[in-house]
Amino acid sequence: MISTVRALYRELGRLIRERRKAVSMSQATLGGHVGLSRTSITNIELGRQHLSLHMVFVFAKALGVEPETFLPDKKFLRGSKVLRLDSKHVSPQIAQDLQGLYERVAKKKSENEGEKDAGNERS
Repeated sequence: MISTVRALYRELGRLIRERRKAVSMSQATLGGHVGLSRTSITNIELGRQHLSLHMVFVFAKALGVEPETFLPDKKFLRGSKVLRLDSKHVSPQIAQDLQGLYERVAKKKSENEGEKDAGNERS
């Protein structure tokens, strides 16, 4: 379980770093937007420092994306149990928030695939 959690935070950090670079933002600038040091941003991007759920929303706003942008895709999740959404492992509110995020991601990906299919039909 520990290695799975570690992998989850590494992937979260990779997705944050990827977006930060896409918008040409330095670690120091991002840190200023989210109230953390450049060193903390480095550690988050490397998966060494873990973000609480509310900070995922803060990072998303600072980087101009929806929070679900930082959730790993199905390929990452396949074959491993990353999060257990039962009351033994997380509070009901966090479980509900995470479930809502995953549903939004699935809906957005489905919509994007539908747009791609429509574009291919026109070609």
